[in-house]
Amino acid sequence: MRSAYVLGVFLFATVGAQASSFSFNASSSTACGVGSPCNGSVLFTVIDAHDFSVTLDNTLSAIKNAGQLVTDLEFSLTASSVVESGSSGTFIDINGTGVPTVGSTGATGWGFGSNNGAANEWLLCVICGHGVTDTSPGPSQGIIDNQASYASANSSIDGNGPHNPFLETGVKFTFSTSATLPTTGDANPFHNVFISFGTAFGNEVATGDDDVITDETPEPVGLMLAGGGLIGLSLLKRRRR
Repeated sequence: MRSAYVLGVFLFATVGAQASSFSFNASSSTACGVGSPCNGSVLFTVIDAHDFSVTLDNTLSAIKNAGQLVTDLEFSLTASSVVESGSSGTFIDINGTGVPTVGSTGATGWGFGSNNGAANEWLLCVICGHGVTDTSPGPSQGIIDNQASYASANSSIDGNGPHNPFLETGVKFTFSTSATLPTTGDANPFHNVFISFGTAFGNEVATGDDDVITDETPEPVGLMLAGGGLIGLSLLKRRRR
């Protein structure tokens, strides 16, 4: 009887230890200029009831100018307080011939805050406005795809001092919030998501609600507990024998 109880605890914990993720995609053939498409994505991951992360990607495979950089994110989350708790990105310098040099990985200079003071509206940016400021030097730290070469890019990318260093796609930010976030299921708390591109504030592209997909994946603790559950099941069978 005791073995059955322990097994039940293991299985219950395994089911509960999950994280919900919500992905949004933005794509436009005109927002970044004539003949310059722009594509970006953002992944919101609920870490626990009051913490979440944001991963920003530039998904364009052939970037040619700075107008195609991912530079801002806008979203709504019903909460009286959202505070950035950390960020991490890999810096990359691109010389005058389009050769990239990958640098260190560390905190970014992106800014975050209430979007124009509106309730439940939030802005994460490196080209900032609406009362939010960043700490990056000049217009640098736009997010760029990790191409092997930028030889076909123009001078706004290749050897452009004010725009260097860029950030490689996959920049991650973490946040704490007063809101109670859903840790399981498909209830999405993030809405009105816009990704902005280029070196001028406000060049935003809507993602649309149709881009939302929910993916629940077991966290490491859940995997450990699952292993414990299997062990418990084996012991229970041996005891019955």
